[in-house]
Formats: sequence, C-alpha cells, structure tokens
Amino acid sequence: MSQGEKTQKGRGCLRKTFIGFGCGCVYPLFMLIAIAIFAWFFLAEPFSAILQAPELPEFAGPEQEDFWTLQDKRLNQVETHTNTIDLSPSEFNAWLARVDPAPAKGFCLQRIRFVPESGRGRLYLIGSGFFMRSLIFTLGINAAAGKPKIESIMVNSWKATGFGRDKVADYLNEIFTPARVPEIEQVNSEQFRIEIQPDKISLPAVIIQKKN
Repeated sequence: MSQGEKTQKGRGCLRKTFIGFGCGCVYPLFMLIAIAIFAWFFLAEPFSAILQAPELPEFAGPEQEDFWTLQDKRLNQVETHTNTIDLSPSEFNAWLARVDPAPAKGFCLQRIRFVPESGRGRLYLIGSGFFMRSLIFTLGINAAAGKPKIESIMVNSWKATGFGRDKVADYLNEIFTPARVPEIEQVNSEQFRIEIQPDKISLPAVIIQKKN
C-alpha cells in the first residue's frame, strides 16, 4: 500500500470516528430536546397544579363534644343492638380521627376530613410529603347506590385523569392497606352500605365500634 493510500485511509478512519462521535452526541441531544418539549406541553401544568395547595373548605368539627357524643352512640348501640349508627358530619370527622397510619411511601398523614353532600361527599387526606409541607389528596366519593365509590382524585390542585389517576390510586392503595387501616376491609366487603346526606352519615354499627 502506497503512502498516499495509507494517508487517505487514515483520514477516512478519522472522519468515521468524528461522525460516530457526533452521532453519539447529537442523537441523545435530540432525544433530550424531544423529551423537554413533551414535558413542557404535557407535564408542566400538572406539576404546577400539584405544587399549588388547594383552598380547603370549612370542615364540620371535630370538637371535643363530638368525641363524647360519638362515644355515647357507641355505648347506646351496644345496649340496643341496632345495625346502623347515624352520625353528624362533625361526629363522622371525630370517628375519622382514629385513622392514623404511620408515614409510608413518602407521605405523612396529618388528618382526615369529610364534607358530605347528598349521596356523595369529598374525603380530604391532609398531610405532607415529597418535600412539600402541604400534600392533600381529595377523593370524590359517590355513594348514591349505597356502596361508596371513588369517582375523582385530586392531588393538591391537580385533578388526576387517565394514566395519572391510575398511578395515584395505586399509590394510595399501597399506603392505606387493610393491614394499616382495618376498616378498609370492612368498607370493601359486599355487605357494607353507607348513606350520605348533608347533615347525616349512616354507617353499619360494626365499623363504628371502637377496637381494643
């Protein structure tokens, strides 16, 4: 092989090396740009809404008196053996105060509150997590047929939809398990029924009874 051919071959190899190096940098750069554009159009709004804490409504209780009246209704049920117990919204929030699982999956629950409407209501899981002092999950509950169903989920100010809603639901199911909140197993049973009115929530007596 002549010297000229060797030089030309060396330049060809060097050229291929630079082209390969350039492609190795340019293609990932294009991928990053594409991902950034996708994130800007599809993820910027959800992230912004998640970082914005919602304006909470004025909850009914619970006050200390609500805990006393709740206990009176428990004792009365033991004597009368009624199948259901009617609670006021503030008494129901007093009962929800017993739900206090330990922090898990990056979320620390501070309190639970419920706002009843006719046949439905909104359940607020108020806490903190993921470096946010205020992380609130709002569950829209539909109980018009007697069986409570989650019809909407919000994470702070973002309404979860589609794939995002499924991921949030899976996340909450990992936190609020029957092992951590025994009442969930009863709520999921076929026999469980609930009636929600703006001034009254009717629940099976067995789920209200205080556990030892």
